[in-house]
Amino acid sequence: MSRHRRPGEPDVPWATGWAQYWIERRQGEHSLVVAARCRIAPIGSVELALVDTGAQWSLIGGELAELARPHLVDRVPGPRYSTRLGTFDTERGRVEIELVADHGMDLVVDATVLLAPDWTGPPMVIGYRGLLERIRIAFDPGSGASDQWLGFGGE
Repeated sequence: MSRHRRPGEPDVPWATGWAQYWIERRQGEHSLVVAARCRIAPIGSVELALVDTGAQWSLIGGELAELARPHLVDRVPGPRYSTRLGTFDTERGRVEIELVADHGMDLVVDATVLLAPDWTGPPMVIGYRGLLERIRIAFDPGSGASDQWLGFGGE
């Protein structure tokens, strides 16, 4: 797996890291439309997350929410979150999320997330508010499934 500079890319890239991403990746009973690897920094394990630029918030659900809860800073009751899977009670707070790079450097984001232990969807959803709004991101579709790259860098 290697990524080559594309024609027209700036000589001094804005992205500090590049990671492979997947389309329609299965994760248990869920199909992640766009999937990328990330890590909740204090926990350390790499997770496959749904990257959803249309999701209002980033969300950590199920058992992963229980693991993340002790590491959430400035934790407060969050909004009731309405999704196609139902409505869920949440807590809101900050935690460091790392986008895991295959090339370059991982990107650490001081992210604001919602915890929803009762969420029945994918354990991690990377959404706009609190995370994607704080970084630069680009999807490079490449020439096929093994050549799709997510570029990311800080503000």
